Amino acid sequence: MLLSSLNHPIKIFNLEEFNINKKAFIKNFADSYQLYQWDQYVLNSHKANFLWEKVPKKILDQCNDSFFIDFYLGKLPPKKIDQLVKTMAKADIEKYQKIKPTRKRLVSDHILSIKNQKWSIKRIRSKAFIQHMCRLSENIIFQNSQKIARQFKELPAHMENTHLYHLLKKLAVKFA
Repeated sequence: MLLSSLNHPIKIFNLEEFNINKKAFIKNFADSYQLYQWDQYVLNSHKANFLWEKVPKKILDQCNDSFFIDFYLGKLPPKKIDQLVKTMAKADIEKYQKIKPTRKRLVSDHILSIKNQKWSIKRIRSKAFIQHMCRLSENIIFQNSQKIARQFKELPAHMENTHLYHLLKKLAVKFA
């Protein structure tokens, strides 16, 4: 089964419940942390929320429907963003400039199958991630999912190992 959408994107689990050595598993990913890419979407979401709250409403009303989508996706020219930022109070501009990335991530997609109690795991190229109702910030919600496709950096092949495969199998059994 290839997962194309998630109704509830966050599942909570504990590595120990799957008999995975937590220290070894985390060490593998921590050793490569410098390869992870900052999640620009989270950063842009924080910035969009700040702008939404601090830019005068009469200025926000002049922004077209795609402004915050393009902002979120990193498609707006800096000059256009600067024009909006300059409408805020000086103290708010300083706060806005201090908003920094907070999350790094890598992604990988796999097809798992089991036949005669033998697992097959095949890595496939990750596609853009789409949520059907996307909350860009506390105040900005878009329902047109076609415009909010996010692409993340792929997990390097050297980070795939028995710990990851064991976790994938356990998650498939638990959440499939």
